[in-house]
Amino acid sequence: MAKNPPDERLVYLALKRVFQGTKAQFRQKKLVLKQIQKHRNEVDVRNLIQEHTITGLCDVAKCLLEDQIFESTLKAKMRFPEVFDVSPTQTAERAISESEAAKNEDAAIQDVMKGREDEPGGHDNEFAETASRVTVAQPAQPTSAAMSLYPVYLPFDVQHRLLVSVQQKLEQACYAFAQENLGGVLLEEGWDCAEAVELNRWPRILHGHQAEFHPYDAKEMTKPLTALLNSITQLRHAAVHRLRLTANRALQFVIDAELLVTLLDNDDFLNTISTTRRQIQSTIEELERNKDMLELRQVEIKKRFAAKRAELDLEEHEAIQSTMKEDENYTFFAGMTLEQALQRPATVIHGRFSTEGGSSSETDFDEFSTDEAGANLECVD
Repeated sequence: MAKNPPDERLVYLALKRVFQGTKAQFRQKKLVLKQIQKHRNEVDVRNLIQEHTITGLCDVAKCLLEDQIFESTLKAKMRFPEVFDVSPTQTAERAISESEAAKNEDAAIQDVMKGREDEPGGHDNEFAETASRVTVAQPAQPTSAAMSLYPVYLPFDVQHRLLVSVQQKLEQACYAFAQENLGGVLLEEGWDCAEAVELNRWPRILHGHQAEFHPYDAKEMTKPLTALLNSITQLRHAAVHRLRLTANRALQFVIDAELLVTLLDNDDFLNTISTTRRQIQSTIEELERNKDMLELRQVEIKKRFAAKRAELDLEEHEAIQSTMKEDENYTFFAGMTLEQALQRPATVIHGRFSTEGGSSSETDFDEFSTDEAGANLECVD
């Protein structure tokens, strides 16, 4: 009897880790089957094979591969929306995780800024310190003790190269702006190339020459200039001091870089940074959708182990109750034995006296009184 084909959703969940990267581009049935056979001993894969046969599993997997479901969590979410549903509790836990990470990042950045105050010639200190009082907030948040998939992080090497790249583009954009509008500053400082100026030097200079910005660009700003320039300073410190940031904090730095380049009216760098920003956003969304699915898997794992723990707790309770009952029964038996012993008749002790003629007479020791015993003693005397 032919078996029904497996459910697409179950196949996706079982094979998502099997068809990753370049393997998500497999289309030939032979390659798909070979890849499934490599993982046939994994629990979810084995269960599907036992219930539907490996050929049926392969056919459904091939269909999903052709529809690019394994290549994009966005397409997977459109196909299986229930797989990516998130409960309000999970949403709240995410917010707590993001908030805790943001506080730690703020503290790390402020430590870097404070450290620069002690350095001789720290040119960005006065502006950065003032701006930090405006933008840095540290609201008290409860600490999440539970393990969480959030917040989202990019691999650190990718984050670092990304921030360094954006930093260099901002330095070049600032220098190009100064060449057109702040020639006197460049001459006074002796800066003859973009590499001669650290990015954290530019916020103070730009803040002092706001009149040079294009009026329309300045009017269209969606963020206060002081907050924007402080963010650019923080971007530099995060890149140079290699601070690990959440993906959303890194994205915010790139968004602010995009705003600054817009203000500097440099279309070349704007296009480059805008492309970078879109790529980061797409990556974060992909990571978040994957985490949505993994969170649901965690919920199922927790339920499964909670049921096992409940079963073990019940077995433990029953085993302990058995020992208590055994103790109760033995105590009852011991009590009965003792009671029977107490109810037996008392033992009587007799003395036997023999005569020379061989006759004997028995006299109970209990019949002798103390007076008789005393008379006998007197006769002896």
